[in-house]
Amino acid sequence: MPAGRANAGETGRMRLFVACLLPPGLRQELTGVRAALGGLQGRGIQGLKWVEMQNLHVTLKFLGEVEAADVRRVDHALDSCSPKASPFACRVAGIGAFPSDSSLRVLWAGIDAGAEEMGMLAGTIEKALHPLGFPRERRGFAAHITLARARDRASMPSPDDLPPGLSVKMFGEFRVEHFSLMKSDLRPHGPVYSELSSYPLTGRP
Repeated sequence: MPAGRANAGETGRMRLFVACLLPPGLRQELTGVRAALGGLQGRGIQGLKWVEMQNLHVTLKFLGEVEAADVRRVDHALDSCSPKASPFACRVAGIGAFPSDSSLRVLWAGIDAGAEEMGMLAGTIEKALHPLGFPRERRGFAAHITLARARDRASMPSPDDLPPGLSVKMFGEFRVEHFSLMKSDLRPHGPVYSELSSYPLTGRP
């Protein structure tokens, strides 16, 4: 396994996911949503647990708890995806909520340009991992960046109550040239993410 890849010497179980990481400037820009919505606490969105700036990313596939002994097979499967996708550009714009604005569990920033390519990459990864026993997602892939999660059911403020332009704000652009296998260590103060492996997109457009 090349240097920087998942450590085959680890034991036990690891909580893993596959992600596209974001450049620091874009992560910084996205944290502005927290400040912009700060004055709206008490209008349905109180109790949000915000994702720390260094943890902002696009999840391509959540793997859950994986035996350390199986990580090498996961690494090989993900490595096989590299030549099947080529680099592409993404644009992050607007905010929304899952499952709906009136029943907020997750507050997200959307991806418009590049969403189709991101979905195709996620599908390639899912297809590669399925033979290893990772179930296919029941819901279709929706490219987004999770900004916060609601401790209790909440709702989005009406568009008239949002800061001007926030619902359609263009946060920035980034180029996806690789994806990563990530480890999540759950700590009392929140999760700590570490990159186990990085896979370049080497396919031709």
